[in-house]
Amino acid sequence: MSQNKWRKLRRENGEIVEKKEVVKEIGVRKILKDNWKFLAVLCLGIVAIYFNGMWGGFVSDDYASITQNPEILDFGGTMKTVHIPAIANMMIAKIFGIES
Repeated sequence: MSQNKWRKLRRENGEIVEKKEVVKEIGVRKILKDNWKFLAVLCLGIVAIYFNGMWGGFVSDDYASITQNPEILDFGGTMKTVHIPAIANMMIAKIFGIES
């Protein structure tokens, strides 16, 4: 039965028909607001999984690409290359240092 027929039946029975306005809130804020508990548990789980490895040393290819690279700390030179691994290695060296 359509919505108009339901309204007509309600009017005939003396019921008051209220207009309900539906306001849809969309976007990132809505998603974060609705799912904040899940996202908080997810972030805590990720930190718990990787917590043990936060103080680990460099391994295999890290020595050649980070510790033995003289240009690793040169921000301008690294940004000119627009090479994602080089930029990531530069950020790692800036944040954690290049000492093994």
